[in-house]
Amino acid sequence: SYELNFADPVQAEDSSLVRRTVTMNFVCPNMTAADTIIRDLYKSPYRCVIDSIGLAADDAAGNADNIASLASDPVQVSMTITYYEIAQQ
Repeated sequence: SYELNFADPVQAEDSSLVRRTVTMNFVCPNMTAADTIIRDLYKSPYRCVIDSIGLAADDAAGNADNIASLASDPVQVSMTITYYEIAQQ
């Protein structure tokens, strides 16, 4: 599952540069899947900066020692990514 929240675009007063910030929350089956999504977003053809990433193992109930594992348990990811573009004149 995932959730995307888009902030209003912001254009600098003395520039044609526009920033579009997106806050993302999603759950992946494991850390490998989360890493793949984060890397794919970063390597997209759209210029961006990943401002923050938060990772947490989602469920420890299935483990014998009740300690969640990023390697094998579902991973909750929260991140903020800012996309940059040139405003149309």
